[in-house]
Amino acid sequence: MIRINLTGESGQRFDPKYLIDVAILLIVLAIGHYGMQYYLSVAKESINIVKSETDGVSASLEKLKGETARFESLEGDIKKLTGKIDAIRSITVSVFERYKPLIVLEHLQVLQPDGLWYDSLKMTDDKVEIAGAAFDNMLIAEFLTALDSTKTQELDPVDLRTQVYFDYAKLKNTQLGGKTTDNRKSTKFAIDVGFKTREYSKEKLAVNDVR
Repeated sequence: MIRINLTGESGQRFDPKYLIDVAILLIVLAIGHYGMQYYLSVAKESINIVKSETDGVSASLEKLKGETARFESLEGDIKKLTGKIDAIRSITVSVFERYKPLIVLEHLQVLQPDGLWYDSLKMTDDKVEIAGAAFDNMLIAEFLTALDSTKTQELDPVDLRTQVYFDYAKLKNTQLGGKTTDNRKSTKFAIDVGFKTREYSKEKLAVNDVR
């Protein structure tokens, strides 16, 4: 026969406080486990956000690379176009300098009033010495006014003639001349006329005076 001692008098008695310690330990482990799971979840979410932002930045960089390549191509085209413009400008300037004396003479012919004529014209780099005669002094005054009016003429970049103007007209002297073939009296004069040229600047459509 087997006997079971339910009173525990002859063996070691079970201490209930160990049960409390075990329960507390289990609670701490559970809290630690769930805390770790929450931390890992938050960290994973943060990693996903950073990854998404990184992917967006990478896509933007790839797009910018394409734009940069396009702008580099445009820069090359602009340089080529600028070179062509400079070449055309140099050709235009050389042609203009070649025909500038003819333009000055054309101005003098157009501005010459009826009853006034030239006896001689002497042209230097930027000046014309005019000797001539007119039937009266008012015609000489009219001629000087016409020369001065070229300062305000409208500039047309296509018409080279508009790029030349007279910046001053100085009456050196006048004197009575002889009678003409039709027995009319005349007044001789001597005038110094300076001329300049206008041109459009590269940077902006502004008129610059140059000798």
